Amino acid sequence: MNLKKILDNAKKSESFKTFDFNSNRKRSKCIKHLYIARERGTPYCKVGLTKHLEQRMKELNVSSYGGFKVIASAEFVGNCYVLEDSMKKWFAINGAQHGEGTEMFVFDNCTDADIRKLFNLVVKGNISSLKDFTLEKVTKTMSRRQQLNLLQA
Repeated sequence: MNLKKILDNAKKSESFKTFDFNSNRKRSKCIKHLYIARERGTPYCKVGLTKHLEQRMKELNVSSYGGFKVIASAEFVGNCYVLEDSMKKWFAINGAQHGEGTEMFVFDNCTDADIRKLFNLVVKGNISSLKDFTLEKVTKTMSRRQQLNLLQA
């Protein structure tokens, strides 16, 4: 995987397309953390969603030799699973996929800062392409009531 090439693609809005998501299909809305975590001592990263980030890292560390550490995360309200799926497809298309799995990606010769930058660009790019879905990043100023109202919309 060429880091410069994948970062360049992440900066191009045309590299983000809405994949085969049927916006008429009922999709669950939720409040979740989208994260990318790196397995210590390896180039392997996992992209996932969870309601409780700390608990998820504990679970992942049980099944991993070196353990995982969170590189970047953001909390979203709305169609979170669509964003996660779109991001995974984007990474796979742009050459970061590992084997046959869809959650683990290889980032050779990348620092945690590189991966964090890429994650943020890919989140931003995918959110702008998913116009037919309710999705908003949770901010510190957003009350729980506002988050719940978005889920009901």
